Amino acid sequence: MIDPRATAVLLVSLICSPLAAAEYARPSPDLPPEQVVQTQLDALKAGTDADLAVVYRFASPGNQRSTGPVGRFIDLIKGRFGMMVAHESAQLAPLFQNNDEAMQPVVLIDGDGQPHRFVWMLRRYELEGCKGCWLTDGVVPPEALFGPP
Repeated sequence: MIDPRATAVLLVSLICSPLAAAEYARPSPDLPPEQVVQTQLDALKAGTDADLAVVYRFASPGNQRSTGPVGRFIDLIKGRFGMMVAHESAQLAPLFQNNDEAMQPVVLIDGDGQPHRFVWMLRRYELEGCKGCWLTDGVVPPEALFGPP
């Protein structure tokens, strides 16, 4: 039987390991919204639990509250958004930005070659330790922005 405490320690060590931290940018006021999305896409493409924890690191505080903790977030990504994990490619369309809010449309090609369209919704946050950082509030299909016809 697997000890849940050992699993938690392993997950935390993967999230905080120097290797995981060195591979990806960390939230920073120097990162524009497009780079935040690209970092999350790169981590989703790699697809390990440590990579998916990087995606969580770039989630806004509200996004983390509704989808976390990190283990639950990883399960959500692998389940509901499984087509994003280990995708073939992703293309960013032009960014829409209005002051401290941005939307980044993305066309993602999954591992089976099927296209999926998403919109990353980002906001610039004034957080302790990261004033002016762009973080992801959510990712939705484009039709979710318009509601029912």
